[in-house]
Amino acid sequence: MRKLQYEDLPLKVYKALKEMILRGELKSGQKLQQEKLAEALGVSRTPLLTAFSKLERELLIEIQPRRGAFVRHFGRKELLDIYDLRIRLEPLGAGEAAENGTARQIGELRKLLDAFKKAALNNETGRISEDDYLIHMKITEMSGNQFLYQMVSNFNIIVIANLEGFPKDYRVSIEEHEALFKAIQDHDSETAEAMMREHLISSREIIAKSFT
Repeated sequence: MRKLQYEDLPLKVYKALKEMILRGELKSGQKLQQEKLAEALGVSRTPLLTAFSKLERELLIEIQPRRGAFVRHFGRKELLDIYDLRIRLEPLGAGEAAENGTARQIGELRKLLDAFKKAALNNETGRISEDDYLIHMKITEMSGNQFLYQMVSNFNIIVIANLEGFPKDYRVSIEEHEALFKAIQDHDSETAEAMMREHLISSREIIAKSFT
């Protein structure tokens, strides 16, 4: 793990910890050992605690009195609620991405899809979750709807959705991402919106059946 420079240190610590949670390096329910994390990141406990506070507000960790900080665990009901939000918000983003996405943005999305496919075929669990997050955030960004992007980003609904494990068979997810990409590339907003909705609904159904 690389040492962090001082400039805007609490923000850098926050980003590093969020990335570790996203990749599964810090797992759901895991206690965050302050001394070990501070040493690994090359920082004091002060910026670490500031980052903890921000991550707690974003629902990614929880701080328990006299016990410490933990990566937050989400139960079945909470995950289903998160997917209900995604199903309502992200299809809007996909449809608008098909309408507004530029050639450059479509090229960037293509690269993210290729990275996801490579990680999936190599069974790189941490990379899979991170690349999936980047794909969905890129599509939301391509919508051009800044309010939508901020809502999806600030409330971490994509991160939380995968925090208890990536729900879908990787091969199925690759196929669905490819179909969604084609609709966006073709500027077919109606199909892009429908594909995103189906993509998320199927993941919700898997969680409803398998998570306890």
